[in-house]
Amino acid sequence: MIAGPGSGKTAVLTNRIKYLIEERNIPPEQILTITFSKAASIEMSDRFNSLCEDTCYPVTFGTFHSIFFHIIHSEYKYNTGDIITLRQKREYMKTAVAKAGIDKEAETEFTDSLLKNVAFYKNCNENVRVNSDTNVSEEEFLKVYRIYRDIQIAAHKIDFEDMLLMVRNLFKKHEEVLARYREKYRYILVDEYQDINEIQFDIVRMLAAPNNNIFAVGDDDQSIYGFRGSRSELMLGFKDVYPDARRIELTVNYRCADSIIAAAGKVIAQNKQRFDKRIEGCGRSKGRVALLSFVSREKEDEYLLGILKETLCKGNASDCAVFLRTNREASRYAELMHAYDIPCDMKEAMYDPYKSYAYKDMYHYLSLAELIRNELKGCVGNKSGVKGGYTAGTESVKRIMLPVTHLFPIMNKPVRYLNRRNILCDEVSIDGLKDIYCDKPYMDKVLDTFACQLYTLSGMDMYSGINYIRKGMGYDEHIMKNVVSDKEGYDEYTETADWIQESAKRYATIEEFHRFAQSYEEILKAEQSSAAEKDKAETDMVHIMTYHASKGLEFDTVILPHLNEGSVPHKRSAGQGATEEERRMFYVAMTRAKDNLYMTYVSGKNDKKCMPSRFLSPLLGLNYQK
Repeated sequence: MIAGPGSGKTAVLTNRIKYLIEERNIPPEQILTITFSKAASIEMSDRFNSLCEDTCYPVTFGTFHSIFFHIIHSEYKYNTGDIITLRQKREYMKTAVAKAGIDKEAETEFTDSLLKNVAFYKNCNENVRVNSDTNVSEEEFLKVYRIYRDIQIAAHKIDFEDMLLMVRNLFKKHEEVLARYREKYRYILVDEYQDINEIQFDIVRMLAAPNNNIFAVGDDDQSIYGFRGSRSELMLGFKDVYPDARRIELTVNYRCADSIIAAAGKVIAQNKQRFDKRIEGCGRSKGRVALLSFVSREKEDEYLLGILKETLCKGNASDCAVFLRTNREASRYAELMHAYDIPCDMKEAMYDPYKSYAYKDMYHYLSLAELIRNELKGCVGNKSGVKGGYTAGTESVKRIMLPVTHLFPIMNKPVRYLNRRNILCDEVSIDGLKDIYCDKPYMDKVLDTFACQLYTLSGMDMYSGINYIRKGMGYDEHIMKNVVSDKEGYDEYTETADWIQESAKRYATIEEFHRFAQSYEEILKAEQSSAAEKDKAETDMVHIMTYHASKGLEFDTVILPHLNEGSVPHKRSAGQGATEEERRMFYVAMTRAKDNLYMTYVSGKNDKKCMPSRFLSPLLGLNYQK
């Protein structure tokens, strides 16, 4: 069954189950209904029980993972204590990285990226080339993966991906076990079938055979979990596997206003690999689609905040949502809303830029600058407080004692050929460094330049100071040449550094900024509180989330900001298949809006033209050319 957005597929599924039981006399215990999330499973079970009123039928509802774990528990005696926790995953991965001899700081962001790739590799049956976003080579990743797996097996731990592999292998190797579960579950219904991966597909196919009593519901236009190994081709090729299958289409969208349906339809029609379908509305003509461009990101943010404040004043904030392509972008907007006292709710794990090496290095540089500025305050005569101008100011800086707690982390970023083993005190001056390296004439110029840079930095505000560190002192170039391994890694760094630099505008001193940065983790926890922990009747909050997290939700008003190339589609997407999945994500985000859909992009930034997302072409009348 092809079920478009807002077409009532859950109602169809629950009514079909009731029909099978009450009209076709199918034993309810033989019906298995599989969903992809616990929340969806609970909702479907509740709606089915409500539909059946006082009759409690023993139909099995569950996610792929819960159902497969039940099988593993029954056949292999695994229990819930054997399921690996996130904390254990991180510990095992840090150990694996160290044993593999990879020279990387095993910070949480790095280990989580590796774990994401491990999950993808398993979901693809360990038969795919991993394009790692962790700046490690494929050879290094495979080495780490093998060590990680050995540690996990030795600890007798399994993850969700292991459950799939174990059940498929069980069914393949033990026909008698497969036969038992075929007899138990003779009628299978699968929700969100477009999100199925190859391993799940194989298990369902084996379980449904030979009678093939399978009812699959989904929308190929909403297949957005490629990073989990999902492939829309598995749904598109359903009739190749089941030639006698009947295809039913639910093409009426009861959720969205007609104008939103029309706009979303124009966007998704650009995809080539899809079922041809025409989604219609139910006559809801009142609705608004706004597509706006701005000269800068700041102006775009200003407009966004204006809409949200107006919505908050009307008491309708909880009916409003802001969707971003990535977790980093969503987290940035959450911080922006916090700064402007707009309450927001973000249930996803938020990215913390203040735990990054970029922030830590900026903090140490700016702390040195603040120390120098305070030391020079006693002097008089010119802008910097030092008589004799720039040269005299630089000479004064050379005599100031610099604490190594701030100096060591940044003294070779960029490279200055300084070795901390040569510095035996808790603080040292530039003149002191000259004495240490007196036998190396080239260091005299290096240290003179360092002193000039620190003096210049001490006279700047926070925003200008960070910009000077990055561009004037060569920090960005150092990161590009010595820290990240490719353009994508550098782009991620610049995204984080830009965020930090913009946030710095709000603070007069590094002490104020650092206090905020240190408290940011607590701010994140507050913003991430679940609906169960907050009284929605008293707290009107804007929802903020990624495109992925928006799946299955709906809001009166949806805002989609920053629709520029590199963001939407994401810069990491390459090839037609990846681009089409990115377009499907955008389509999903658009069709969460019931009444109002605001879409914005930047048309120019710092006198540099920014391309609107190619996905906007059918709405802007543009012919996108890469």
